[in-house]
Amino acid sequence: MTATVMNQAGDFVMRRFFNILSIFFVMALAGAPAMAQPTPRGGGTSPRGVQAGKVQLDVLVVHATNAHKQIDPKVNKYQRYLKHLAYTGYSPLKSHTLNLAPNKETRFELEGGRKVVVELLHRDERRARIRVQIIAAKGGKLLDTTMSVSRNASVIVAGPKYKEGILVLPLTARY
Repeated sequence: MTATVMNQAGDFVMRRFFNILSIFFVMALAGAPAMAQPTPRGGGTSPRGVQAGKVQLDVLVVHATNAHKQIDPKVNKYQRYLKHLAYTGYSPLKSHTLNLAPNKETRFELEGGRKVVVELLHRDERRARIRVQIIAAKGGKLLDTTMSVSRNASVIVAGPKYKEGILVLPLTARY
């Protein structure tokens, strides 16, 4: 009986030892510097013209409408995002390539006399935090949102009403 108690006590001590050892192992890994990982899409290189700390933001201005059922080929790559909207037709109107520097606003004109203001708030190796504002023609904000965009990925901003539909802005962050 004494041998059994000793074995159980020994097993208990060994389990505790391995539990404590595993905690130290996890803590050591957490304190280790992060290794750069390859980007999930588009390779590990930055687009031309994008300097360290900056983000190239490709913006496509799309008119979403139920007045027709055509989907322009330029919009096809955004179908998985657009399928959640209640529109049947999508036509690109303009495209913009913005080189965003941290904490500096970049502006462009939007159909209907509106303005879009975009600001890069933060960027790390995995994602960028971007503030997007849409300003009405008469002033006043129609939209003011902050979002995270994964590196070399896209998000959709559904914007204001426009000619029997709305404006939709697919935003792609590249760096």
